[in-house]
Amino acid sequence: MDVLYDLESCPSGGVGVYNPGFWGMNIEGGKKYKLILYVRSLDSIDVSVLLTGSNGLRTLVTTIIKGPASAVSDWTKVETLLEAVSI
Repeated sequence: MDVLYDLESCPSGGVGVYNPGFWGMNIEGGKKYKLILYVRSLDSIDVSVLLTGSNGLRTLVTTIIKGPASAVSDWTKVETLLEAVSI
């Protein structure tokens, strides 16, 4: 797994996580995937989550996770269900 933080790979001011698996991840259209992450911030959060195709050009699923600072001032578990678009 790689953390991306350059302007070519990520939106302005953003970071990304690249996980190709052994031969990529098998994201299938119409299937649901659970995303679990832990967040902590002194400010409110507004996190965009995208699963993309192997070349990064096709977005398979996207969601936004928001929370006020009071809800994420300590490590907080966030779970969301992502449903990939049909290809």
